[in-house]
Amino acid sequence: MSGPGYVDLVGRETEHGAWAKVGVAARTGRVLDHQGWTMLVRTFEADYVLANPHSLERSILEQFRDEGPRSAECAVCGAPKPPVGRTDVDGLTEVRHLRCYPGMRDFFEQAWRGAPRLAQDAVWRVDFDPLSLHLGGFVPVGQPWRQPPRMDPSEYQANTCNVLCVRDVPAGDMLKLYLYGY
Repeated sequence: MSGPGYVDLVGRETEHGAWAKVGVAARTGRVLDHQGWTMLVRTFEADYVLANPHSLERSILEQFRDEGPRSAECAVCGAPKPPVGRTDVDGLTEVRHLRCYPGMRDFFEQAWRGAPRLAQDAVWRVDFDPLSLHLGGFVPVGQPWRQPPRMDPSEYQANTCNVLCVRDVPAGDMLKLYLYGY
């Protein structure tokens, strides 16, 4: 993910101790993909997003390197990492054993508090053109309007066509490119 968004720190206990996972998300619901994990630091703000969450994530993972021979094990002690993400291995490279990486939670929280933020309502504004689609083409049916897209796609109503949402390009121009190649 590039651009503004969120960074989260989730944790999980196993028979091998406490674990933490750093993640980047464009929507608040992304953390729910990590079943069995809970938020260690509450980072989702109602009015702000981080200007560069990917940079923050990289700085934390760089500070707490885990360069073991296999990403499924802790590089320090060899303990097996717990399942994570939708596939149980999605994001294992972002998981750290807190016993082997003391101070990670405090470092994360301090770095997150100091990270530059943007007002959520000013992020990723998109032009929407109301269109009437028909076989072989489309007809604009109204004036374009500006709307900040919601950070969680589940909030969109039926019939939203995401292919039209391209930053700083009117939807009609994108649809012409998509349908006709120009």
